[in-house]
Amino acid sequence: MSLFDAYDQYDATGLALLIENGEIGTGAIIDTAISRIEALNPALNAVIVRTFEQALESVKAGLPAGPLKGVPYLVKDLNT
Repeated sequence: MSLFDAYDQYDATGLALLIENGEIGTGAIIDTAISRIEALNPALNAVIVRTFEQALESVKAGLPAGPLKGVPYLVKDLNT
């Protein structure tokens, strides 16, 4: 696992630019996001459903083009 130590110094567009320019790989970004979730979520309880394997498989399969290609994000379930 490769972690990106400067992760918290970038917003989504900054991370996307780093990925686009080849300065950091999508795998390192995903690994870092997963590591941060695992470290902080016990106290926050913000991530209920973890789809880490799906994220990693998506990276391996090839991500679709787009302005935030490779940038991880959380999806809020607002259905009650």
